[in-house]
Amino acid sequence: MLGRVAKGEEAAFADLYDALAGAVPALVRKVVRDPAQSEEVDPEDMLDQWRTAAYYGPARGSATTWTELQTAAQDRHAAYDQGVGQAEARFEQRQVRRCMGTLTPVQHEPVTLAYYGGLTYRKVSEQLRLLLRTVKTRRRDSLGASA
Repeated sequence: MLGRVAKGEEAAFADLYDALAGAVPALVRKVVRDPAQSEEVDPEDMLDQWRTAAYYGPARGSATTWTELQTAAQDRHAAYDQGVGQAEARFEQRQVRRCMGTLTPVQHEPVTLAYYGGLTYRKVSEQLRLLLRTVKTRRRDSLGASA
């Protein structure tokens, strides 16, 4: 079947997809563990099978083993991408903390309530008992201070 897929036969790919429809998602979920991410990997994995079918050779092992190896490689890429995303998020968090450290207490309080507390500027003005325009001015000034 993979040989036919390698030749570009769409019907063979449909047969391959049907044959692996139960096994691939289960394998992906076992490796990735996050259901949402595994749902994203499943279609990508099947497309990868289509693109790389020409590299399959029966002498290298069964089609199932080859597919599992392809899936594992795809999962490693997904894990790498997730790791990169986490590293970028940590970097951005450090930058935000550094910038917050440059603010005066007057600037820091409304920004903290708005961004970390999830309050609207109207709610911030009510909580701090300040005019709304004062809160917005402090926010604007804080943007200039941290730049």
